[in-house]
Amino acid sequence: MVSATGLKLPEDLTARGFAVRGESDTDRPALELLYIADRWAELAHTDWTDAAKTAFLADQARLQRVHYAACYPGADRLVLKHHGAPVGRLCLAREAANWRIVDILLAPQLRNGGIGTALLRVICADAAMNGASVSIHVMASNPALRLYRRLGFRKVTQDSLYWAMEWRAASPA
Repeated sequence: MVSATGLKLPEDLTARGFAVRGESDTDRPALELLYIADRWAELAHTDWTDAAKTAFLADQARLQRVHYAACYPGADRLVLKHHGAPVGRLCLAREAANWRIVDILLAPQLRNGGIGTALLRVICADAAMNGASVSIHVMASNPALRLYRRLGFRKVTQDSLYWAMEWRAASPA
């Protein structure tokens, strides 16, 4: 199924009730909750109350949204839905030579189930058909590094916090 965004989800995902569409303002509360769930463990070492953690992470989610809008104004902002409920997001900046995955986030309970793999394969296949590479910046501590490597992403640069990774279609033999 090809969505209005042009991203074609694999049939096994659509058969399981997944769909993708462009992000709208009505998605903000659900996407904020996804962000909070994703980052909650990072604040485990603090002595903050749950209310303070929630407020801080909600503000971080808002600031991230503002940053992405300013730095990637033409990027596709997509929402992954499962039976109508938002369960993930993707921000993809498609330039002629390189498609940058600005952000990809799945609800914690959906990780390690092949959903991220399927999305990344679709992105890479579409990029290859358009003659583009795919890049992403990943925290060095992110368990998803294994997934990116398995799919053929290679480390381009690294600093103390992040890896810059790139995927390129295999050259014909």
